[in-house]
Amino acid sequence: MKSHGEQFSPVGSPPPSHVSARRLSYLVLFLIGLFLTSCTHTPAEPLEKQRQQLIHELETTLAGLQGAWTFEDGTTPWSSDIAQRYPTTPCDDVTTLSRGGQERVDISLFGPPFADLDSAVENVGGNWHARGFTVKVVIPIESGHPEITTNTPDGISLAFTANASGSSLSAKTGCADPATA
Repeated sequence: MKSHGEQFSPVGSPPPSHVSARRLSYLVLFLIGLFLTSCTHTPAEPLEKQRQQLIHELETTLAGLQGAWTFEDGTTPWSSDIAQRYPTTPCDDVTTLSRGGQERVDISLFGPPFADLDSAVENVGGNWHARGFTVKVVIPIESGHPEITTNTPDGISLAFTANASGSSLSAKTGCADPATA
């Protein structure tokens, strides 16, 4: 019988150093898989079609929220017309696994504070869930500044954060060649 704290090693199993090396290799493979599945892939849709999908997702999400929303400059009111002309940004970072020269539409909006964080998060998360999207809680409500995210079947990434001093809603497309704009 093993004493408390001593590791159990069945007969014929590798010594503990080999076990930890095997576990490390499994962990590395798991993390690589996690990284690859969380990366934004290059969708087949042209960038301007993705822009239209992004605007639709923002409008649909904002329809259920109260208050005025502005672009990230904090003064320009949300408008789908302005979003139509919003500049693209380069996708030249490691996390997208994109070829150089690709671009995406990335829009961040700022909104009002929410005194009732539960209602705000439930409103947005419920909206996304009702539309068939999987909602991920990144930062829980108990933190005082919750964040939820989702990815649409069209490849649009959405994130919503709220707290007592303000809120934000961001959306970004996948990467695409500017020629498809």
